[in-house]
Amino acid sequence: MRNVLYFRLGDIAAAKRIQAKVREIPAAPAHMGGPWFIQRDNNAIDGLPNAEASQTTYSEEWAMAGALCGTTLAVLAILHFGTSAGTFASVVACVGGGAIGALSGWRLGGWLGARIRRGGIARRQAQLAQGEMMLVATCSKGTKESVKLMISELGGVSVEEHRDVLPDFRWA
Repeated sequence: MRNVLYFRLGDIAAAKRIQAKVREIPAAPAHMGGPWFIQRDNNAIDGLPNAEASQTTYSEEWAMAGALCGTTLAVLAILHFGTSAGTFASVVACVGGGAIGALSGWRLGGWLGARIRRGGIARRQAQLAQGEMMLVATCSKGTKESVKLMISELGGVSVEEHRDVLPDFRWA
């Protein structure tokens, strides 16, 4: 599991220092993702990457719930409304229908979840002053404390964190 960490930064100079420091770490891509940056008005910051919607909303959680619901509904619909043409045909229909239901539910759940902002992040983003920004970084469970310490030493104030349930599982 990976952790998503959120920090408040006072200025763009601190953000650029942190970004440069992360690039210097030799194992950074394996242990840390980002950093990404968010301003109060969600506009892009010169030369700094923006955070993705999945890092500030519930899109991943809702996508997984949607996949489960879509699979269940599709299989139940096939079993209730379908006509059995034998055991093998019924199993193939349930597996295929379940896969289609999962894909549809994943998309719908992700779309709905992207509309729901993480409460703590939205409140802290609304409290940002002009020129302040939030930094979003992901890291593995074992490196969380060292990443927090490094960013704190460079001027970031930790404000929130959560676990990314399936960080590398994305539908293409």
